[in-house]
Amino acid sequence: MSINAVGYSPVNYSQAKKYSKNQNVSFAAAEKPASGKGQKLAKSFCSLIMTGLGQMCDGRVKTGFKQLGAYIGFAFLTSAGYVGNIVANTKAGKAASLVAMVAGAIGSVATKIHTVVDAYKGGK
Repeated sequence: MSINAVGYSPVNYSQAKKYSKNQNVSFAAAEKPASGKGQKLAKSFCSLIMTGLGQMCDGRVKTGFKQLGAYIGFAFLTSAGYVGNIVANTKAGKAASLVAMVAGAIGSVATKIHTVVDAYKGGK
């Protein structure tokens, strides 16, 4: 069955000019946006510069802000542990602040790596 038989028109204007009304139109030949390796690398580089920016460029703004928020949270935990280590007077206080610093640093690095890989894969 042709598309014209059911009353639909081609996908875009360039196809509409290319085909006459009595001719069948194949959507397999429609122009598709290029999602090559260069675009994937550009998005992952954006996420490397600023956490979540690659997802925002990809159209997944909510995911980008979630990842940015997680990164900021881990960075805050790291800095709070650092300040706690300076201020602490006991061994237990210094140990707790050291644990907070290490956990925040590991979380920050893990979030950054996850964001870059997710931007490269495009959320798949």
